[in-house]
Amino acid sequence: MHPSDLPHRLFGLTLRDLPGIGASMEKRLLRAGIADMKTLLAQDARRLHEVWGNIWGERMWQLLRGADLPEIETARRTVGHSHVMAPEFRPPDQAIHIARRLTLKAASRLRRMDYYAGAMSFSARLECGLRVDDHTSCWRAQDSRTFLDLLDGMWARCIAPRPTLPIKKVAVTLYDLQPADSVAPDLFDQPCDAGRSSRLKSERISRAMDQLNQRFGRDTVLLGMLPRHGQRFSGTRIAFTRIPDLQEFRE
Repeated sequence: MHPSDLPHRLFGLTLRDLPGIGASMEKRLLRAGIADMKTLLAQDARRLHEVWGNIWGERMWQLLRGADLPEIETARRTVGHSHVMAPEFRPPDQAIHIARRLTLKAASRLRRMDYYAGAMSFSARLECGLRVDDHTSCWRAQDSRTFLDLLDGMWARCIAPRPTLPIKKVAVTLYDLQPADSVAPDLFDQPCDAGRSSRLKSERISRAMDQLNQRFGRDTVLLGMLPRHGQRFSGTRIAFTRIPDLQEFRE
C-alpha cells in the first residue's frame, strides 16, 4: 500500500500520538530521519524493523495499515498492590493491617496464576512526605505465611523506627517470578527437609483459604489478622493500568 492510499487522518498525528512511542523512541526515530507521520508511513516494514531494533517495528507497520494483530504474550514480572490510606488508617498500628491485607491479596493472585516469587518489596509514603522502602529475597514461595513474615521484617526496619508518623500510602510487590511448571528442585539452594515440609504445609493451607474465600466471599478467612481488620478497607478496584480478573473480587 502506498502512503497516499492511507487514511489522511493519520497525517494529522504526531509520532508521540502513537502507542508505545515515548521520548526515547521518538529520539531514535529522529536519528533515523523520521520526524513526522508522513515520513514514518513511507517506510517499509524492513526499515521499521531496523529502526525499532526488533519485531515491534514490523508490528507498527502493520498496525498503521489497519491489521488486526493478536496480543504478544509477555512474561509476568511482578504481582503487587498499593493502597492510599483513609485518615483513620494512617496511624502505623492501623496501617499494618492494610499492608498485611495487600500482602495476602498479592499472594493469592500469585497462587491463582500458578507462579512462585523469590523476592518481595515494601514501600510507604508518610504524611510528612518521606518515602521509605525495603526489599528482601527468599527461597521461591507462593504461600501467604512466608510473605507475611517478610513483610513483618521490612515493616520493623522501615516503620518501627518512626512509630508516631502517620502513613499516607503503602505498597507491596512480589517479584523474581517463576511459573510453577518451571520450578525444579535445586540441590544446592533449597531449605532443609523440616523447612521444606513446613513450606509445603503452608502452601496447602493457603490454597485451602483461597478456596474458602472464593466460595464464601472475600475475607472469610485471613492469616495474621482478624476479618474485621480487613473488611473495613479491602476491595478490588479497577486500576488505570489493567482490568482485574473476576476472581480478584473474592481475594
